[in-house]
Amino acid sequence: QSTKDTRSRAATRPHRICVTADVVNEHVVPELVLSTPVSAGKPDFRNFMAPTLTDFDDMVQAAFTVLPKKYTHLCDAVMIQVKDFPDRETLEKVHSKDKFGVLGTFHGLAQFKAENPSTGHLPNRIFLYRYPILYFLAGRQVPLDAIITHVLVHEIGHHFGLSDEDMRVIEGRE
Repeated sequence: QSTKDTRSRAATRPHRICVTADVVNEHVVPELVLSTPVSAGKPDFRNFMAPTLTDFDDMVQAAFTVLPKKYTHLCDAVMIQVKDFPDRETLEKVHSKDKFGVLGTFHGLAQFKAENPSTGHLPNRIFLYRYPILYFLAGRQVPLDAIITHVLVHEIGHHFGLSDEDMRVIEGRE
């Protein structure tokens, strides 16, 4: 069975695909790392606070704006949102009981099928989950913006009809 056949069947119905902590842990694409300024001297964490939903949304939008335009212009109709956690329905759809294990999800039809949208379908949506991403960040030597960018790119890949297996092949992990 070819990958194209699998994508065609999967794209004919709305679906939810997610990126989990294991997927990001295996491979964060170094070319997509946004530069993060580092202050001279020791960091002062006395007033450190986790980014708010608004701050996180700003980081996601910043990550989106630096992606190649040849892809992002095909995402104009995609709603990209930040939530604290995936909801129960999403966890059930992706077969996860761990609300900290799902970093992002794609909800909708693959872009190549969306040219003839059926009535009754919601617009394609990408969700990034703030607390699971921050939990994943803890103890790793990877900048937060790199993780956000990787999760965003992964979910955009689903928008284009790529499966998790397709992306592992593209990233050279299979």
